[in-house]
Amino acid sequence: MPHSFSRSERYADQIQRELAHLVYSSIKDPRLRRLSITHVKVSNDLSIATVYVTFLQVDQSECQTRMNALTKATSYLRRQLAQRLAARYVPVLKFVYDFQLSQAQRVAGLIDRVVEQADNSLDQEGE
Repeated sequence: MPHSFSRSERYADQIQRELAHLVYSSIKDPRLRRLSITHVKVSNDLSIATVYVTFLQVDQSECQTRMNALTKATSYLRRQLAQRLAARYVPVLKFVYDFQLSQAQRVAGLIDRVVEQADNSLDQEGE
């Protein structure tokens, strides 16, 4: 029976689970609180893992500072992954800020504002 997911996809899922656990339980840096790993993509040769992250309830101006802190913790996270993964080689971790959540929140806010304006204009017409 063929596998429904490729080897790199299964490895990416495992890395995502382990990194989420490590960030939650091992990282003491307060700048990395409220970090969410949204997606991990591993290259076909399993040498590079691109980790997409977002920070919950954080201003956009603060994101760069937090990304710098995460970049500094990369070697520690990679060493911890090496102990947890049953693999000969642990991929190089590249952290990328995932803008999808912030864009979704911005769009939802715009929609809420339009709905509120429409409700207000209907109330004014009814008076």
